[in-house]
Amino acid sequence: MIFLLRAVSLSMAVFFAAPSGAAAALPDALRSQQIVTVDGAAGLLAVGVDAADRKIYRCTGETKVTINDRAATLADLEPGMVVVVTSARPGVAARVAAVQVKTVAERPLQKVIWEKTVMVPATNTGRRAMSMARVFAGQIVRIVAREPVRWTSGGARKGQFCGWNGLAGDQVLGMPRMALVAFVDKTPFLAAGDRFTFTVPADGTFGLFANDDDPAGNEGSADLLITIAWY
Repeated sequence: MIFLLRAVSLSMAVFFAAPSGAAAALPDALRSQQIVTVDGAAGLLAVGVDAADRKIYRCTGETKVTINDRAATLADLEPGMVVVVTSARPGVAARVAAVQVKTVAERPLQKVIWEKTVMVPATNTGRRAMSMARVFAGQIVRIVAREPVRWTSGGARKGQFCGWNGLAGDQVLGMPRMALVAFVDKTPFLAAGDRFTFTVPADGTFGLFANDDDPAGNEGSADLLITIAWY
């Protein structure tokens, strides 16, 4: 199966799991892309939770805005959304591609449909994604690392090992490089810290891959327990 994401878009919705009663904790690599404030009247967009990483963009009438790959306006953007901003000139946004972050409470799984231990090699990137099971809307997918994930990209990043949240500050295909990505058809999902649970949005094929644009030189793997169930 070939699974491709556009480099300047986050392509559909990204979901982050959070403990019951708690707010979602974004991976460090995504905090720098989270909207902090939107000033529609002034046409200003502040991105980056941490002050040191914060960037202010001016949006004009020519700025193209999308949310989950659908046309939107600046007024539709909300704090907490994760965005990829493309600039034609410094400080001016030519395009703002946003996704709505949703949380999924951790609750006991009531009816396990499918459970399997899988090994995802670091070389299994989006072009060689592992398709594993047919899933249905409303089912819960829970991914648990049997051992801490430890893998590295090749090229200039060779030897920089990381876990399933990927390399902070290094984006590829709109997501952290070497992040573990689950997908249902073309909808991607990322882990939130040490938790990785999401609700299947629509019937489709579930699979996994390591987010990198070139598998040459990649090393390591992810040893995972995958559970598909109903609440």
